[in-house]
Amino acid sequence: MANYNNNFITYDAYQVMQMHGLQYEGFIKGVGYAYTSDIAIAPDHMSGNGSPFAEPGLDQYMQGTVQWIDTSKEAIARSYNTNSEDIEKKILTINETSGIITLDLGFNNKIILPLNSSLIDIRVNSEGAEQTVSIGAINTISGERYYVQHKMVDLPLVYEKAGLLDDYNGGAGKVASSVGGSNPTLEGVSIDLLHVAIKDYIPLNGMSISFLKDSREYIGMTLTFNMNGQGLEGTLVGVNTVNGHRLDGKPLNIEDTFGYGNTTSFGAHFGSYSSSSNTYYDHYGPQQYQVNSYGISAGLPGAYANYETYTIGFSIPSLPTLIKKWINY
Repeated sequence: MANYNNNFITYDAYQVMQMHGLQYEGFIKGVGYAYTSDIAIAPDHMSGNGSPFAEPGLDQYMQGTVQWIDTSKEAIARSYNTNSEDIEKKILTINETSGIITLDLGFNNKIILPLNSSLIDIRVNSEGAEQTVSIGAINTISGERYYVQHKMVDLPLVYEKAGLLDDYNGGAGKVASSVGGSNPTLEGVSIDLLHVAIKDYIPLNGMSISFLKDSREYIGMTLTFNMNGQGLEGTLVGVNTVNGHRLDGKPLNIEDTFGYGNTTSFGAHFGSYSSSSNTYYDHYGPQQYQVNSYGISAGLPGAYANYETYTIGFSIPSLPTLIKKWINY
């Protein structure tokens, strides 16, 4: 999406807003861009399911707002709010003793310029669908001119040979691998059973069974119970792919997801999406994680509900992991 605003908050601040039921539109540093959309869910008797009649209070459309997070590389790169001064510190070196400037144009292409006879312009352009960085320089003695332009999302690759990938504060490619990117640290499949919520009338709202693998090559199964549902959902059965990550980029293990948490479920036209989040505690203090699932479901044609969750399960080393440990023993 290209219609970004200029709000920037940390993930901790976003979590606090979510706990208080507040919606947010804007960037979340290192995570992406949060936005909302309004939905309307038809009552059961108007969806072709069950009786054509409905009890008073259950015969009207339900309106709600869904909170989404765009975790594309573009959104993650923009979330750092990187400006020209930040980039200048990474690619420009001034040696006052020798009177020269070293400017890295990318891909380890470094040019040498006289300190007092050069013009350098570094700009971040945030207009349009892609954020870009332009770098221009003029040697006023020789008249030589230099100009390059890079996409912000490409900077970790462009400057990797210069050793800037690890400490670049806008490394979208690096962040995306741990936040909704192509390499989740927890993945698998889940089966939803009888996810039923009608406003807040039902205390126990179904369960999900997940078969997971984490970055240690451990495999396991979890059983998650949905409780105290708020909203409307009538999923009989659903099958989803699952991926999860810790917000600090470190590996998320299967047993980290055990215990209390919360989840938001959204479905339309027999497709389903849910996002679960929680804070668990280890030797280093509180750690936050998020688990997303996408799939297909059978039930009401539209759903939107929030649940409290409780997860139990187990994890064991996979057979290849046991073999490796045995060989290395």
